[in-house]
Amino acid sequence: MRRILAFVLSVAMVLAFTAVGFASGTYDRFETTTPTTGTTTTTLSDGTVVETTTEADGTVTTVTTKPDKTVEVSVEVSKAAAEAAAKEGKPVQLDVPANADSIKVSVPSSVGTTLVEVPAKNATVGTVAVDENGKPVVTSDLGDNGVVFPVTGDAKVSIEDKAVGFTDTNTAFAKRAADWASARGLMVGTTDTTFTPKGTMNTGSLTRVINRLTGSNLPVVDTNTAATRAAMIVELYKAAGSPVVTADLSKFTDLEGATAEELAAYQWAVANGIIYGTTETTMSPDGAATREQFATMLMRAVKCFNK
Repeated sequence: MRRILAFVLSVAMVLAFTAVGFASGTYDRFETTTPTTGTTTTTLSDGTVVETTTEADGTVTTVTTKPDKTVEVSVEVSKAAAEAAAKEGKPVQLDVPANADSIKVSVPSSVGTTLVEVPAKNATVGTVAVDENGKPVVTSDLGDNGVVFPVTGDAKVSIEDKAVGFTDTNTAFAKRAADWASARGLMVGTTDTTFTPKGTMNTGSLTRVINRLTGSNLPVVDTNTAATRAAMIVELYKAAGSPVVTADLSKFTDLEGATAEELAAYQWAVANGIIYGTTETTMSPDGAATREQFATMLMRAVKCFNK
């Protein structure tokens, strides 16, 4: 009988202690802990060195250096890091060695497409992210610290200079435009070595560029017909998703006959610094643009896509 009473008393004391714990908040069976931060290094039997770093926000970066000095990097971007960067309107800054041969980036599916930035030394407009199939990421661009590109889910890339280096881009303006467009595969040369920067952009070439930019399969009609400036801006506007953006176009006196879509496209382009007009008061919507001028519009538009 004494043993039974002692057991009952013991159980009662445990239950009372537990109840007090829940009531006071000192006990919580659902308690979570923050990820352990810091770096761990492991050397495998074949000499491979694996260095894993966990950031305070939960992002985990693993750098694998093989005996042949090949460096592979895997970055698991945390939801907290992705959401914080998006809130600030900035890409997630990846802490990746400059000598990385390949970089795998993973972002949580719940946050959708996330901009990330890989540091790159001496990067130029021709420096791009290249996917595992050897194709440039067409919307990769220069950021403040390296190369910025969008990631949805997983992406495996390398950072390379893919500019063709045409022989006829003899001005800084032409070289920048041609290097940027050729590195991303958006525009190709008129020959293997020439870009013809002063040549007129035609309608067939415009459609090809839009197909490469958006992954579309619009029919291409090859003619010598020049693409109008209005057509160029409208196609870039549609590639951007036709966002509603307002801008004052009142100073441009030659837009009276523009369609509603053209006016919407011009407002977007003016607001984002993609075009500035052919003069202070004219947009020349029916005029043509040179290949270097269109490449520059394209470059500015893609930078706008990544905002």
